Amino acid sequence: MDRPAPGRFRRFPRAALLLVALLAPGLAWSQIDLSTFKWKDKKLLCDNCDNSLKKVIEDFLKDKDIKLAKAYIVDVRLGSDKVAVDVSNAEEQEAKPCEGKVFTPQYPLQQGASLQMPYNLQTTQAWGEQKQMTAAFNANYFKFPRLGLRQHACGEFIGLSMANGVTYWPLEEKKLNEFVDNDTKLKTYALTFDTDKKVAIVGVTSFDQLKDVSYAVAGLPLFTPGGQDFRLGTNKDSEIARTAVGILDSKTNGIHDLRIVVWENTPRHMTEESDGITLNHLKGFMDKLGAKSAINLDGSGSASLYFNKDNQVIKSTSSDTEGPRPVINSFGFRLVDRFVPTCSFKGIQHRTKDTQGACALQ
Repeated sequence: MDRPAPGRFRRFPRAALLLVALLAPGLAWSQIDLSTFKWKDKKLLCDNCDNSLKKVIEDFLKDKDIKLAKAYIVDVRLGSDKVAVDVSNAEEQEAKPCEGKVFTPQYPLQQGASLQMPYNLQTTQAWGEQKQMTAAFNANYFKFPRLGLRQHACGEFIGLSMANGVTYWPLEEKKLNEFVDNDTKLKTYALTFDTDKKVAIVGVTSFDQLKDVSYAVAGLPLFTPGGQDFRLGTNKDSEIARTAVGILDSKTNGIHDLRIVVWENTPRHMTEESDGITLNHLKGFMDKLGAKSAINLDGSGSASLYFNKDNQVIKSTSSDTEGPRPVINSFGFRLVDRFVPTCSFKGIQHRTKDTQGACALQ
């Protein structure tokens, strides 16, 4: 793959998005907060939860008759000038160990096809630590070899991935509607952060829609502000580990808060067991937590949280018995000492790694 010439893009991985928070149930006046809950024998243990959040969680778990649960809820107020957003980019992941390797992918675009997978996989927790994130999460679904995932640690994106205003995948517009196993639920829907500091969940059908977008990761939408529910597919709705992002109604200056959930499915050999959650239950949970729109990201062994604040590091437990799963990309937020202006690409219709132009401070 072609790489941008040195200096072609000035990168600002700490680009900030502004937001002033209004309170939602359980939402505190802080920039990035973590609440953790455990549910066993119909008893709820909830760290850093106020009474309203505890009641929402407990009522939901009782109503759905969930037996064992452990999950993390991260609230992000992007309006603070001390919060910056980041998405791992493919250029960072291109490396010789994956160059020239051709595999039969786990989910080929055409049955029997082979595919070159030029991107190194990296665990969300390793990326979060490397980039000094306050909170980091796994993002896109991805293709990987049918065998030897850990041996080769190479993969390819599914859906849209953007960082610092650059579209790293797909590189061709015709691949915007790439999906898995002919299941249209994985068309390119994305969580986007634009240069006007607004966050949204959108269905992307054209590169023209990306002209003001700085960051994006792809997933499966659960519901939208207008009340539209999305069909969650005909496959069995399994209880697995999952990651979801909800956009709250609370906002100031037209910008919304985020509430992000990572739900564990702990391996049975672990002392603290947790069952996973179905997509339909996750959709209901995000609604109860106050989200007006929500998107589900990659799940199962990919679902991952890294949190580091006040010298306390918290990492979720992977459902893979081998430990945290290397993934194709991650996104997250960090607390910074000073305001970091966003990177503006306004006026450029579409930006790939071949696009001429420079990123300038607003």
